[in-house]
Formats: sequence, structure tokens, C-alpha cells
Amino acid sequence: MVKVNQHHKKTRMIAIASLVVGVLSLGVAFAALGANLLVNGTASIQSASWSVHWETTSPAPACTATGEATVSTPVVSQSSSANDTITISPSFKTGGDTVSCTFTATNTGSLNAKLGVIAPTINNLSSNNITTTLTYDDNSAPAQGDILSAASSKGYKLVFTYTGQTVSSGINNLTYSIAVPYEQANQ
Repeated sequence: MVKVNQHHKKTRMIAIASLVVGVLSLGVAFAALGANLLVNGTASIQSASWSVHWETTSPAPACTATGEATVSTPVVSQSSSANDTITISPSFKTGGDTVSCTFTATNTGSLNAKLGVIAPTINNLSSNNITTTLTYDDNSAPAQGDILSAASSKGYKLVFTYTGQTVSSGINNLTYSIAVPYEQANQ
């Protein structure tokens, strides 16, 4: 009887071991089948471009003067590695003289742009009783974060006003430069 019990015990151990191996094999097979992920579909990637600059031709920057003020044609400096700048040099003689300039920012790229911080470089304007007002051509004020859509343009108007007394020699050698303060907008 002792021999029979040992034989049954051995058979039971082999059966349990076989059962455990079988269950583990099924688990591994199921995991392998479940890990295969099949994705059907197509995707396309389109190229994108970034190009925002001050327009130099159509329309070209232009300025008009009233009273005894004068102004030369604005100068646009274009750069492929940095922001384009536009430089304006007004001269004034009589209080109330104004110089009004119009210029256009153009986005020829395929990505939207947003307006960054406008930080013009001004030489001798505030110390000479000269105020400046920068607006869009519809007279609304530019604000950081304004969007310039891809393949579009936005006109700007800059007005200089001399608020001081008449100066016989005039106030000359003034310069005002502004960069294209646009950056890529999140799509």
C-alpha cells in the first residue's frame, strides 16, 4: 500500500506540474497575442514655412508730413536670420507738426504668427517733445498676442507729433526703428 500511495502521489505531482505548465503556457500565449497591435490608416505630413517681414514693394512704406515737418522715405532692412527693421527719420520745426507713416507686416509663410512685445528703438524723440502713436491701419491698438494669419498682411500706422515750441533750426537727426516683433503662434 505504501507503494501505491507513492505512485499516486507521483502521478498527482506530475499532473499538477503539467497543469501549472499548461496554464502558464496559455498565459504567455494570450499575452503574446494581446500585445500585437495592428493599426491601419494613412498619414501625411505637409511642409511648413515661416516668413514674416515688413513689406517693401506692394505697398511700400510711405510717410506724409504736415506743417513744417519733413521726413525721408522709410528704410527697411531685411534679414534672413533676425527680425526685419524699418527706420524712419522725421524732422520738425513748429508745434503741431506731424509725420504719419504707413507700413505693412506680411506673413508669406504657412504658419500663423503672433505679435510679440513691441519695443521700438527711439533716438532723441522723448527729449524733444515728440510723441508717437502706433496703431493698425484701422486705428485699433496692437496688442501682444494678436494673430497674423498665414498668407496674410496687416497694415500699421505710426504718427509722430511735435508738441514743443517753434524751433528756427528745426529738430533733426531723429530716428525711430521698429523690428517685426512676430513669433510663431501655436497651431
